[in-house]
Amino acid sequence: MPGFQAQLPEIIAGEVEYFQQIEIKVDPNEIKDSSIRYFGMYAGEGKTIKDIKDNDQQGVVLVNFEEFRVAKTILAGAQGQLSVITPISDQEMTAYYKWKNEIQKK
Repeated sequence: MPGFQAQLPEIIAGEVEYFQQIEIKVDPNEIKDSSIRYFGMYAGEGKTIKDIKDNDQQGVVLVNFEEFRVAKTILAGAQGQLSVITPISDQEMTAYYKWKNEIQKK
């Protein structure tokens, strides 16, 4: 993906920030590889969906039920050429993931 290496520090910083929101401290160097895989998976989905849209000549709207970084990464893979709708706010999504993690800890 063009410009990926330049984006990598921002991708890793976003991962660190996400974990901080749910009160988990991570070392940026230790999550580099998983950050690359995470980005690649969702960017790949975005590229694939864009290719389907382009080949079928039909509109595509993606409804995102995952946290905001997923939609942002899908859009990166689709070069901003998709509509991605997230039906709740980032704050509501963060609160849900905090709650979910608390339940899993118990």
